[in-house]
Amino acid sequence: VNSGVMSIHGHMGEHLMNYQGKDSCSLALKGILEGTLPTYSIPSHPMNHKGEATGMLVGGNLSVMCGMTGSYLDFFNRTEDLILFLEDVEESFDHVDRYLNLLKINGELARLKGIIVGQFTHYTQNGDYPDMNYVFEQNLKDLGIPVIYNFPVGHVDQNYPLIEGAKIQMTVGESESSVKFF
Repeated sequence: VNSGVMSIHGHMGEHLMNYQGKDSCSLALKGILEGTLPTYSIPSHPMNHKGEATGMLVGGNLSVMCGMTGSYLDFFNRTEDLILFLEDVEESFDHVDRYLNLLKINGELARLKGIIVGQFTHYTQNGDYPDMNYVFEQNLKDLGIPVIYNFPVGHVDQNYPLIEGAKIQMTVGESESSVKFF
């Protein structure tokens, strides 16, 4: 994103080998590589924040991204109209809360047009939260922007490939949420 080059956040080679490229995520990746821009629709999560937003998709692994905050690799300093997607693995509630507070204190969350909360897997449960989405909700509830929870991206088998640096429209509705690339 910082150099003006788009990239794909998606499966590694092992997944392609295990599924022989025939699962929906591998087929979506193949379509992207052949020039077809995807639209993903998923059932809405009860914690979603309804609305629509258009902007450039950025994000990925939350802990890695926060480690680059303030560096020349920090995409928040280079682009406006951002929609952020986040995922991570093996983080605790207090670590994720700390990362989100860092983004809030630095003003990054206030600049976003929308947020896509992906899969947070193998996390350490500490504190009074029932699951990771509640940690996010405590930090996102007052932003006034659309939020999709439980989006299939991250360290999971159903990991939709996302084009970082591409323009998207996210629509968060009552029964369905969608991400459309264009």
